[in-house]
Amino acid sequence: MAQQTHPTPSPLSLENSTQHLSIAEKFLSGWRSGNTISTADFSKVYTPDVVWFDHFFQLHLVGTAAVDQLRQRWCGAMDDLSIDTVAILPTAEGAVAQVINRGIFARDMLPKRKATGKRYACHACYVLRINAEGLVEKVDEYQTMAFDDGVDIEGYSKRDGGPVKDLVQ
Repeated sequence: MAQQTHPTPSPLSLENSTQHLSIAEKFLSGWRSGNTISTADFSKVYTPDVVWFDHFFQLHLVGTAAVDQLRQRWCGAMDDLSIDTVAILPTAEGAVAQVINRGIFARDMLPKRKATGKRYACHACYVLRINAEGLVEKVDEYQTMAFDDGVDIEGYSKRDGGPVKDLVQ
């Protein structure tokens, strides 16, 4: 198994922090635009050879064409898609964007998923590595495979105290 290497991050400066926040907002804006913006406009925030790891569909994408195809498939499968920002946290290498993806899973994303027609609220995180030119060069995407079963936090099962083993039936 090949081991991934990571560049040594430089310390997080106020200038980097501000730039990383701005780039992360542009990254999210491209996804919020759905399929209404051109591939060229969507791709402006990425390096040409961007690497994207989609950890829920277990995809390893390379290049803006592959990432744009992911956008077209994802946004094309959803009705009423919205992306609400929970937080954007700058890091020395980029930023972490915590969001809630909302929508209706209306059209198939075959071969991976058949549309369910469910309205969902899926909590997700995107770990962005941003280069010195201010472009996203790597994305690690984390959300549940059962995204269309997702609900807002208010709909979570709440358990106060007691060991978890006592809750299993």
